[in-house]
Amino acid sequence: MMKAIAIVGRSLALLVGGAAFAETSAPTQNGFGGPVHDGQPALEVTAALVKAGGGAERFSFATALVSMLGEKTVNAEVAKLNKQYGKEEVTTFLDGMTFAVKAGLKRAAEAGVKLPAAPTDLKGIKLAEALVSAGTVADGTWWSGYCSTRPCRMPFT
Repeated sequence: MMKAIAIVGRSLALLVGGAAFAETSAPTQNGFGGPVHDGQPALEVTAALVKAGGGAERFSFATALVSMLGEKTVNAEVAKLNKQYGKEEVTTFLDGMTFAVKAGLKRAAEAGVKLPAAPTDLKGIKLAEALVSAGTVADGTWWSGYCSTRPCRMPFT
């Protein structure tokens, strides 16, 4: 489950942050050693994620996870991770993901990028699957720094 949460988290950072950098040149390899797709950002998926997290002003990564995976699943995983890594580490991760999305949204707005309305059918597990799918390359490997279903860029490479 932590792997799924981390993948969703990294994927959302790609989608949101990438919008602000869509017009810049990007390297051919991301910071994790995988490929980088240099197409347009996945703004509809980003909009759905932001909506799942409470909107741009009140976005919370924890809220987005609950919206996608359900409160029972997220609470159980957070409890397990608290025991495994300590509450402070888990809180830092969740807060860091919230910050990454908010910062990406701010950069995108500064670059004049406007999010479309979130597709009404892109929520819950379907949204989580879209985020994971966006980072999966043709051979089935998931790479932080790559979006394939609706191309986007990784600003952190």
